[in-house]
Parts: sequence; structure tokens; C-alpha cells
Amino acid sequence: MLANRFPEVAKLLAECWIEIHGRINTRMLSPETRYKAYLVFKLEDKPVAFQNKPIEAAILLSGAEVSKRQVYEQARSGIAGNGDEFPEERGDNWFEVELGEMECTKERGGDLKIHLVEKIADNRRGVIIQGMEIRPT
Repeated sequence: MLANRFPEVAKLLAECWIEIHGRINTRMLSPETRYKAYLVFKLEDKPVAFQNKPIEAAILLSGAEVSKRQVYEQARSGIAGNGDEFPEERGDNWFEVELGEMECTKERGGDLKIHLVEKIADNRRGVIIQGMEIRPT
């Protein structure tokens, strides 16, 4: 049984690629505040095809890209480039990886969209996704 604060989680059984989209209106966030977005997940005991395969994370605010980077679901393995993000274990037995950051201002609002898209297709399985979090920095 998975203990978490969401009523449901997504489990990747066997997929060729990962593509996740999230959206929130900035009116739900505090103005003049800097935020970071995270993907919260777990890997099963024997995940398949996650080693050294990046997923592209992009954050758009009112349609304009404000952050873009590559993220990995497994720990560093000597292949990191500038802007690459690797997961860190949280205190609740889940991992999180930073997807990007943005600043909400009074002048710049609207829809905040987060996209995770895998560029290298492969048969992956063994990841459980709790959700995305947006937290002030």
C-alpha cells in the first residue's frame, strides 16, 4: 500500500515514452513570489529503462517558456550537463526532481503549464507518480 496525500497515483506499467502535462492558473498562487515545480515519484525495486535517459521539463507562463531543463528519474551517474536535474529522496519515502522555476507577478499572470516529455522512446516500467508540486522558494 502506498501512503500519500493524493487519493490516486499513476503507475507506469509498460510504456514507450513518458508525457505528463499539468496546469494551474496563477491566481491560485501568491503574487510577487518565486516558485519551483517538482515531480514526486517512486521507483519500484527493479525499474526498467530509466538509467541515463533524460526527460525534457518545460514551464510556460501565459504561453511563454520561462524554464526548460532535462530531468532524470535515477541518481547521478557521471553524465550530467548544465541544467540537468537529478532526484533527491524526501523524508516521506518518495523522490522529487526539480522541473523548473518561475516568478508570479501582478503584471504577468494566466495559465502556468508544466510539460514533461521524453525524447528517447524506450520500453519503461516501474515508476509510480504521486504528482507535481509547486512550492514557494
